[in-house]
Amino acid sequence: MGAEHKGTVLLCDPPPVFKERSQLMPITSHFYGILIYIYKEIGGQHNMPHFHAKYTEYKCVYDFEGNAIDGGLPKKQNKLVEAWSLLHTDELNAAWMAWNESGETIKIEGLR
Repeated sequence: MGAEHKGTVLLCDPPPVFKERSQLMPITSHFYGILIYIYKEIGGQHNMPHFHAKYTEYKCVYDFEGNAIDGGLPKKQNKLVEAWSLLHTDELNAAWMAWNESGETIKIEGLR
């Protein structure tokens, strides 16, 4: 994991996973403080392919076309996630299939 100094702010790569609701969530991508993750929701409410985004205390579930289906992020971060998902639709589909078939996590490049 790398760390870089920008003025007085220390920027670090996020951990590869974080824990939420007693479940480890593998990070698929990250950019501008937004974490993107795909995981199996056993008995979950979202049966269609989707991903989760987390920014500070905000959380949102998106389809692969960038439409919010549950929760919400601040407007600026929401626009970034929408744009990112449209740029990476094919990769999101591959990541969804890999995770659901074998539990493999595929990393997807974030926005720069």
